[in-house]
Amino acid sequence: ALRENTYPFLAMIMLKDRKMTVVGRLEGLIQPEDLINQLTFIMEANQTYLMSERLEREERNQTQVLRQQQDEAYLASLRADQEKDRKKREEQEQKRQEEEKARQSVLAEERRRR
Repeated sequence: ALRENTYPFLAMIMLKDRKMTVVGRLEGLIQPEDLINQLTFIMEANQTYLMSERLEREERNQTQVLRQQQDEAYLASLRADQEKDRKKREEQEQKRQEEEKARQSVLAEERRRR
C-alpha cells in the first residue's frame, strides 16, 4: 500500500533489494517547477544505487554471455572429438574387414592347393 493521504498523489517507485520500493512521494497540489525540482532531487538521491544496479546487471549479462560462449566452444570441441572417434572406429573396422578378407583369400588359396 502506498498510504497516500491527499490527492493528487505521486509515488516514485524503483526496484531495490529485489522488491519494489517507494523512494519518493509527493502529495497535494504542487507547482510544475517544484514538481520537477523534487523529482530531480529524488532521482539524484537514488542515482548511486541505480548506477550500481546497472553495473551489476551488466556484469551478470557479460558473465552469462561468457558462460554461453564457453558452453558453445565446449560442445563444438566435444562434437569434433566424437567425430574423430567415429572416423577412427570406421577406419579400424575397415582395416579389420580388409585383414579378414585377406585372411580368407589366403585360406581359400591354401584349400585350392590341396
